[in-house]
Amino acid sequence: FPITLWCGAELVLIYNDAYRHVLGRKHPAALGRPGAQVWAEIWPVIAPLFGQIRRGGPPVFAEDAQFVTRRSEDRGESADAWFTFALSAVRDDAGKIIAFLNVVAETTGQVLAERRLNAAREAAERAEARLREIFAQAPAFMAVLRGKNHVFEFANEAYVQLIGQRDIIGKP
Repeated sequence: FPITLWCGAELVLIYNDAYRHVLGRKHPAALGRPGAQVWAEIWPVIAPLFGQIRRGGPPVFAEDAQFVTRRSEDRGESADAWFTFALSAVRDDAGKIIAFLNVVAETTGQVLAERRLNAAREAAERAEARLREIFAQAPAFMAVLRGKNHVFEFANEAYVQLIGQRDIIGKP
C-alpha cells in the first residue's frame, strides 16, 4: 500500500516506494518537502483534515475521494483522480502529535470503469425503451420471446388484442 508520513509542523513528506505512483512526476522531488508545497493544488481541501485531527477530532477515512491533481508527465496539467485513504495522528510518549500516517489506495481506474459501465447500462436502457416504443407503435402483430422456453418478453397492443387480452408477459 502507498503510505506516507506527514512529519512535524510543516508536514514534511516521508513515503514508501508504493507512494511514488500517487506522486507521479512529483517524485523524487517530493521526498522531504512540506506537503503544502508538494500538494499545493489540493492543499485547500486536505489542510483542514490535519487541523481537524490536531483539534482532537477522529482520524479521517474517505472512500473514492476525488481530487484534481497535477502529477502526470504531460506538461503538469491537472487531472481528476480518486483515492480511498486513511489519515491518523502519530503521537509521541507525551501524546503530542508528531506526524500523520496516511495510507492510500488509488481508485481512479475502478471509479472510471464504474462510470463507463453505468453510462453503457443507461445507453442500453434508453435503446431498449426506444425499441419498445417502436414495437408498440408498429401496425403489425409483434411479440418478443426469450430463451429456449420462448418466454414472452414484450407484446404490442395489436398482438395482445389478437390473443384476446390474455396476460402473457413472463410466461412461456
